[in-house]
Amino acid sequence: MNRAEHSKSLFQEAIDSVKDFAEKIELSMKAEEWDTVDALIIERNQILEAAITPSLPEALHEEARLVLAQVKQQDEVLMSEVKQRQVTAKEELKKLKHGKKSIKSYLSGN
Repeated sequence: MNRAEHSKSLFQEAIDSVKDFAEKIELSMKAEEWDTVDALIIERNQILEAAITPSLPEALHEEARLVLAQVKQQDEVLMSEVKQRQVTAKEELKKLKHGKKSIKSYLSGN
């Protein structure tokens, strides 16, 4: 196997792996397993960095761009989900603080 074929083989393995990571990340997000999501993203990014190198054959550049676009889109969805959960958590905390204040006021006779 020559160098170009070897690069193509490694790249294809990485792409297949990244597709698996996309599913795992999505499932972990739905299960709210945030440590797992973080670990999966780190591992996925390491695989991408190893696969998409300056020595990648030019014939694979377009496929690499498409994969990176998919990864970017998934990351944007993840960030949107995290931001929404943050807003929800802040709202719940605000309600809890208000409830605590009301109970304190009631117990003190005010």
